[in-house]
Order: sequence, then structure tokens, then C-alpha cells
Amino acid sequence: MRADLTNKTKQILLGSLLGDGSLQKQKKSINALFRERHALSQKSYILWKVKHLEFFDIKYKSGKRLDKRTNKYYFFIDIWSKTHPILTNYYKLFYPKGKKIITHKILDQIKLLGLAIWYMDDGYFRNESKNIKLGTEGYTFNENKIILKWFIEKWNINPTIHKDRKNYYLFFNTEQTNKLLKIIVPFIPRPMIYKLGHFHPKNLEQINNAYDKRRKRENKRYYNLMKDSKYRKKRKENQKKWLNNSEHRKKYNEYHRNWYKRKKEKLNREKAVFTDIDGTLITEIPHINNPDDVKLLPTVGESIKSLNNEFLVIAITNKSSIEYGYSSKENLLEIFKRIRRELLKYNAKIDAFYYCPHSEKNNCPCRKPKIKMIFDTLKKFKKIDLNKSWIIGDKTRDIQLGINIKKRYNDFKSIGILTGYGLKDKEFNAKPDYIVPNFLEAVKIIKRRLINLSENRCPKCNRKLQHKKVGYVCKNWKCKNYWKLGKGKVIIPTEVI
Repeated sequence: MRADLTNKTKQILLGSLLGDGSLQKQKKSINALFRERHALSQKSYILWKVKHLEFFDIKYKSGKRLDKRTNKYYFFIDIWSKTHPILTNYYKLFYPKGKKIITHKILDQIKLLGLAIWYMDDGYFRNESKNIKLGTEGYTFNENKIILKWFIEKWNINPTIHKDRKNYYLFFNTEQTNKLLKIIVPFIPRPMIYKLGHFHPKNLEQINNAYDKRRKRENKRYYNLMKDSKYRKKRKENQKKWLNNSEHRKKYNEYHRNWYKRKKEKLNREKAVFTDIDGTLITEIPHINNPDDVKLLPTVGESIKSLNNEFLVIAITNKSSIEYGYSSKENLLEIFKRIRRELLKYNAKIDAFYYCPHSEKNNCPCRKPKIKMIFDTLKKFKKIDLNKSWIIGDKTRDIQLGINIKKRYNDFKSIGILTGYGLKDKEFNAKPDYIVPNFLEAVKIIKRRLINLSENRCPKCNRKLQHKKVGYVCKNWKCKNYWKLGKGKVIIPTEVI
């Protein structure tokens, strides 16, 4: 047994006492002992505590008990220490009248490690909404106020006190959750990684699944309520009352205006621009692995912003470096996040990222220039019309992908840009529909063609199209473009040269 109590052991003890741990003092004994119980599923976390609290000669034992309410067995693991004078001092601090309390004197001793232990014991991360509930139901309302004040003053975190029947607990919204998790991440051991939520990549799939389930549940509840005629009547009556209030009416009108705008944007965005990443959006670095190396090429941010209103922008890339071991999927996802952050500076966004992690040896169907990756995007974005879509890239494999799609969809266009490899890789003997010096010029061509089609003009020479039995014909003998047009909208544009 060591002579001195280290700061680390002290913080683990204090955090445990604020959480699930307790101190007990029997009638005949002079000193107190430490005891804690957890579910058997948290055995690895408990053993981690046993290792770091060896100063108090901790022992552990697993067992089971019958829960009479559910008639099921509850498996648990108990840890307890020998009696010790240091524990007696803490007993006097936490249990002055035989019941656990929280005071400013106790909270002032808590540091980041102690806060992390308290969160691991009593904290609950909600995957559905990315919020945290800190289970302080064992403390009174005044004690919860003390904890709240301590969080604000010491950590600049502002939770709220919520009531659950007769008890109170602390609730952290998404913003405050991010602040809390950010400061305690380095102190969370491996067995409790699941409590880090979206701050750890292993939890992302679970969070997404929980969010989808929540949305389905809410939709079902809403549709079931709307079937009830009494509920609909009450809803209309309440709505009339709210609309009499001028402030509420303004908010109501603003909400619906924005909703209709978003709906129109979704309906209009049937067209997509598929773009390569390395050498097209960002500087070309072979086997890029570090998010700090991400640098947008000039004019890319402004160009994508101008596309966002009318086109879906989807990034597609080959990443054989994952299979070869030069980089990992986690690093690649971080690179995608960094690109999104850089584009946000221009109020631009990429709607989705798709990548193939396999090498050429595997003959993978999703690796460019094969077309599977494009068709994978159609599973999520079902309204995309490939006849109105484009692909932009700096390599011949991107152009070859466009040609392969064009065999099925005649009006799918490809643009080669002279940044990055600048179509000099000679992997495929493929010629794009257009060659431009940079991304901005590519977007100008896309925009020009879009405007020309809507005004019945030739997209190549910008002249008005002449109506004939075949369709609309360009007067310029060099173009000879024929367009089959419907009521002011292009149905099937076809080129006959």
C-alpha cells in the first residue's frame, strides 16, 4: 500500500462519490469504507477503477438478484475497500448528517478527471438527439442549483434543471453537450467510449440508426394523430387563437415562406454535378492522409455556391490508398469534413461524398470508370435525371466514366479541367465534351447550357432555334443541333451532328 494519495486517485474517488459510489460507516468501526455497484456489462470499467484505486485495497465480486417487478434476474458487480482514515474524512464531508449532500466545498475540489468519472457514472448520452442527461435525481433542487452555478462559473457550461416526477436532474442541450464532451474526451477510458457520442467515430453508425428510428416513430405518431378528427378540430381552434397574436403570425408566415422555398429547391434540383475531389476541388497530393493538407483550389468555393440552388453537387473519388494502407477510412472521413468546413466559408456545400476504397486488382464494380458509384447515388437521390447531369474531373478515368454513362443516357455531359493532372495521365483514350482551365469555367458552361435550353436557344452558339417537324433546329450549319421540346420544357434533348 502506498503512503500518499495521488491526485489521480483522489479525482477518481471524488468523481465516483458524486456518481454511483458511496461511503459506509458501520456502528462498531472507527473508519469508513468505499462501496460501488454497477451492471455486469460494465465490468471492464469497474476493473479499470479497481486498478486505479488500489491505494484502498479494493476487492470485487459479481452476483445476481431477482427484480420482483419484472421477475427477471439483474446481474451486477460490486467493489468495496477496507476501512481507511482518508475515507472517514470524506465521509464527514459528504455525509454530515448520514445522507449524501453536495456543497461548494466538495465541488471546488473537482477537476477534469473527477468530472469525467462523474459523467461516466451518472451521465447518459442520447443518441437520438445528441443531448446529455446527468442523473442528479438523488440531490435536492437547491443542490442542483449549486451544481448548475458551478458548471457555469468553472466550466462555462450552461445546463438546465429538469423535473422528473418528484426528482430533478441536469439537462445539456446539443451546444452544451459539445462543450462538456470536448473537455473530458482525453480522460475517458476505452470501455466507456460509447458515452462520447458523436465525438468518437465508432459511435456514428449507432447515432444515425437511433436518429432514423426516432424520425419514423415521430412520423407514425403524427399521422395517427391527424387521423383523429377531434384532434384536428382542436388543432385548428388553437391555430386561430395563435394567429390573432401579431408576433406569432409573423413567425408563422416566415416559417411557411421558408418551407415553400425549400420545397421548390428540392423539386428543381433534379440535375446533378458529379465531381472528382483531388486535383479538381482541392490541390493534388498523392495518398492524402492529413486533413490539414486540404486546400481548396481557387474559385471552387464560389463556383459550388452558384451550383447549389439548381444542382445537387456530389463528390465521387477512388481511394485505393485505404486498401494499400497509406490512409484509413477514419482519416478519409475527416478529410471530407474538412472540405465541408472550407466550403462553409463561402456558404457552399457538397450534398454527398462517395468513394471506392478498393484497388484495381480487385476489379471492383464501384471503382471509376465503372458506373456503379453513379448508380449508388440514385438510391439516395431518387429524382436525379442523368440526362440533365454532368461530370467534372482532371483525369481521363473521370471522362471515361462520363462516356460509359452516356451510352445509356445520351445527354450526360463530361468536362475535363486542366488543374491537377490536367487530363495528361493517358490512362484512357477518352475525349470530354468540353475542356476548361478551371472549375469556374466549367460552371459557366453548365449555367450557359441551362439558360439556353430554357429559352429555346442553341447551347453552343447561343442562336435562337428554328421550329421544324423534327423539332427545333439551329440555323448555324456548324452546329446542326436538333431539340425535341415540350411545353416550354426540354423533354429529350438529342444532338445530331
